[in-house]
Amino acid sequence: MKYLIASLLAALTLSGTAQARSLEDVQSSGTLTVAVYKDFAPFSDEQKGIDVDIAKALAERLGVKVSFLPFDADESMDDDLRNMVWRGTLLGYGPADVMLHVPTEPMFANRNKEVKIFGAYFRDTLQIARNLERVPELRDMGVLDNEPVGVEIDSMGSSLLATPFGGHRANDIHHYEDMNEAFSDLKAGKISAVLSLGSQAQAAMSKIEGFRVEIAPLPGRVPPAGWEFGLAVKSEFEDLAGALDKAIAEMAADGTLDRIFAEHGVKRLAP
Repeated sequence: MKYLIASLLAALTLSGTAQARSLEDVQSSGTLTVAVYKDFAPFSDEQKGIDVDIAKALAERLGVKVSFLPFDADESMDDDLRNMVWRGTLLGYGPADVMLHVPTEPMFANRNKEVKIFGAYFRDTLQIARNLERVPELRDMGVLDNEPVGVEIDSMGSSLLATPFGGHRANDIHHYEDMNEAFSDLKAGKISAVLSLGSQAQAAMSKIEGFRVEIAPLPGRVPPAGWEFGLAVKSEFEDLAGALDKAIAEMAADGTLDRIFAEHGVKRLAP
């Protein structure tokens, strides 16, 4: 009980410390508050990562400092937008001025009218990191039928591996809550491959000799171009969205985004 009370008091202490604001309010305060996911390497983990560096660069271009609101993912992205962009949590944590790593898919954006989603800055795809000695070629998914393969639990990759397609289905699937453990097991030889988002696989394995990361040869129902991610602000703050959209476009044009991704071992796929 004392831990619950302490948590509630901490949350109440944070109440009112952040709220979605206009561009004028952000600039007059001198700080841009940015919502980023917790424990989400290589994007945001203990205030380090790709999204953290992008947030710092965005704030610099607006002429302000940056402040972070790290948060745990809720049951859906819709919940995350509600908690971190347009309302805040019931315990008073948030909202922020802007949230990073938001899907830009039109149907998703249309059902979240309370926010404005814009500024796609990269796309991600499902990729396979594999041990080249055990899996020398990746002609199709059939080469993994009898190999131990790691995947995140309750993910699209998990469903795909367990579903027969093209006459193939993985027979030795290892599920992980923490993908860092999956990549550690791959390095240690406990599994032969990992199916994950390309950003995760590249950051963990692309520079390690004896392993290769490449796009997974998945069935046609999986978008071959992957999924685009951008920014979100509260819908009424068009001025802030415009300034951030301009900044992210400049960062794409001058190579800043490519540099940030490369510093974390990931090749940025442009939207």
